[in-house]
Amino acid sequence: MNLRQIINTSTKNTLDLLNNLLQWAKSQSGNTNFTPNTLDLKPIIIEIFDILKSTAEIKNISLNYNESIQVEVYADKDMLKTVLRNLICNGIKFSNTNGEINISAKQKQNLIEITVLDNGVGMNEEIRSKLFEFGKNLTTSGTANEKGSGLGLILCKEFVDKHGGQIWIESEVGKGSAFRFSLPLR
Repeated sequence: MNLRQIINTSTKNTLDLLNNLLQWAKSQSGNTNFTPNTLDLKPIIIEIFDILKSTAEIKNISLNYNESIQVEVYADKDMLKTVLRNLICNGIKFSNTNGEINISAKQKQNLIEITVLDNGVGMNEEIRSKLFEFGKNLTTSGTANEKGSGLGLILCKEFVDKHGGQIWIESEVGKGSAFRFSLPLR
């Protein structure tokens, strides 16, 4: 990594940490605005990709979304962006150079299921079982020694729960992870 890339990554990680801390503090004090609307998922994902593009490029990780699928969700836009940003950031953090992250969404009965799939290092059951629990402080370094706060996934769970949805993970060591979350249809 050259100096510019190191500064860029450090700045982005600091901003992510600050955003997560501020949003978590607001949610704990009951000051989080919750205003769900019908949203087109595609422009939200493209916006997140644009924000995270330079971070992904450092590790030569491709960010993919099947844009031919028109999916509408009923969600709070800011909360949805926070969930997607955190999940995609984790995918980048735990993927090796030349990896890929694929986002997909599909309607299942009365909900939309969104998946953030990476081909990174994966994790065992012990780690998976603690990911969304506050106080477990699971902060592990990424494949390029990226740091995290441990708040991102807790915030994701809180925001998905606020929507009446669920979040879960499927992962295997050495084979990557699939973070999935559901949002009820309006």
